[in-house]
Amino acid sequence: GTTTVTTMATVTSTNTTQAASLVTNSTTASSSKRI
Repeated sequence: GTTTVTTMATVTSTNTTQAASLVTNSTTASSSKRI
């Protein structure tokens, strides 16, 4: 029902945020190594 859809949306957005954070952290780490 609606609850399931809302939960799915929340989980998806959370995963996306975490993925973006990982990418950002990886990029930052690489930049730091270059310096």
